[in-house]
Amino acid sequence: MTIFVSHSKYDKDIRQFFSEIFAISGVKASYMEFEDLDGKYAGFEIANKIKPMIGGAQAVFVLLGKGVLQPTTQTPEFTHNWINFEVGVAAGSNKRVWVFEDFNNFIKFPIPYVTDYARFNLGDDEHIKIYRELIENIFAKKISMKPTWTITCKLCHAEYNVWDGQETLNCPVCRRAIVIKPI
Repeated sequence: MTIFVSHSKYDKDIRQFFSEIFAISGVKASYMEFEDLDGKYAGFEIANKIKPMIGGAQAVFVLLGKGVLQPTTQTPEFTHNWINFEVGVAAGSNKRVWVFEDFNNFIKFPIPYVTDYARFNLGDDEHIKIYRELIENIFAKKISMKPTWTITCKLCHAEYNVWDGQETLNCPVCRRAIVIKPI
């Protein structure tokens, strides 16, 4: 099983956190920044890693970190464009798009197509364990799991699964605050 990872190359701490999760879960992560494109067009190569129903990525994981908004270069639009492109390829291929965001860093960057949203505490061993089990069960073992919540944002009408137990969040699509009222 392969997951395509969409992120800013400047968020090395988040990439490392999730690399550890992937390594123990048995799910392969595809990070384009490590690919040797050897003169090939990156857009075509990315699409070919995500789109195929057989052999393509099972999902796209968007890792939202500070580098998305404030990279160490002056070109945040570059990162924005590629993340939006990768999400768009996943949406057009009917693949799940998971957005992961650190509880401690609100990243005001909307993702227009989200199927699953989860927050984590960077460096938290318990969160490594929780998300390793979740990823392993869903993607390696193909076990059907129920999210904590399935919500429809009253503001933008996006519907997605939420995988952490908090009752407040910022919608990953419109980035507005939401309070989830358990039934």
